[in-house]
Amino acid sequence: MCGGGGRDKARRDAERQQREADKQARERQAELDRIADERKKIVAQQEQTLSQMQTDADAILASNMATVKDLEDKQATRIQGIRDQAAADVSRISGDATNRANAIRDAADREAAGIADKASKTVAATKLAGGAASSSLRAMAEKQPKVNAAQQTQRGARAGGSRTTQAQVQRGSGSRGRGPNLSI
Repeated sequence: MCGGGGRDKARRDAERQQREADKQARERQAELDRIADERKKIVAQQEQTLSQMQTDADAILASNMATVKDLEDKQATRIQGIRDQAAADVSRISGDATNRANAIRDAADREAAGIADKASKTVAATKLAGGAASSSLRAMAEKQPKVNAAQQTQRGARAGGSRTTQAQVQRGSGSRGRGPNLSI
């Protein structure tokens, strides 16, 4: 009897197990490579989206600033026109109508102040809306922080013994009458 067959069988089993482990390792590595490629694609897509959002935010901000400037110019021209008209009215009305001219000037100044106030409110609202939209787009464009995974807490061991409830037994149905009704 040789006794060498057992060693060969053990060697063959070990080689077979090694081949199986190598195969599993290759499969796992292929899966990990596939996942890494997917993540790279996702990151590239997110970076492209981020870049586009930033470009859109900058374009909206520029558009809003141009609108604000245009509104400010129009309001300044309108106010100057009103003041010029008031000055023309004052110079036309002279002599006896000094009181009337002063009243017209005061009314024009009040109107100009009202228009200026309205214009400043419109400009402020436009700036606020533009800034809010721009900052909202910037916030959306920022990389989002990773959130930790949820963890489940373990419940402690419950004390032994039977579980009981305490109930109060009352007679009746809530009135002063007598009867066999029992409610718990």
